[in-house]
Amino acid sequence: MKIVIISLVSLLCALSTQCLRIRNQDASKSGKNFKIDNLSILSGDLLDMKQATQKSQMDLNPIIANINGKLTFIGTGNYKASCNSCSVVNFSLKCKCQNSKGAWVDSTLPLGTNIENDNGNFTWVPTGTKVKVFVKNQ
Repeated sequence: MKIVIISLVSLLCALSTQCLRIRNQDASKSGKNFKIDNLSILSGDLLDMKQATQKSQMDLNPIIANINGKLTFIGTGNYKASCNSCSVVNFSLKCKCQNSKGAWVDSTLPLGTNIENDNGNFTWVPTGTKVKVFVKNQ
């Protein structure tokens, strides 16, 4: 048995005759000049489906939380309340975050696992929304 993992949008695209080239792709693979402003505003230049560069922004605060000093995608965020000195390095969010003991610790969260490029716009893809398709070889 062979297991293939694809996104729901990719599955629909495969069934369509009009697939988009830059859609639901790890944004780091089709973008550049990533930075963080005001602790949580991710910005960068992303390619759209016509290969044109689009300036895109996304507020990460509503979707990332600080859980005991660890940045985590959770959907009910507010990491800004207990993190500072944030930057983007190799498409990972790096901050100093306070843990439950009050100590400030380094925390890094790879953004490419949940932040995608949808035709030149940053898009959040919640963990667990990928669809597994099982193909049985006979």
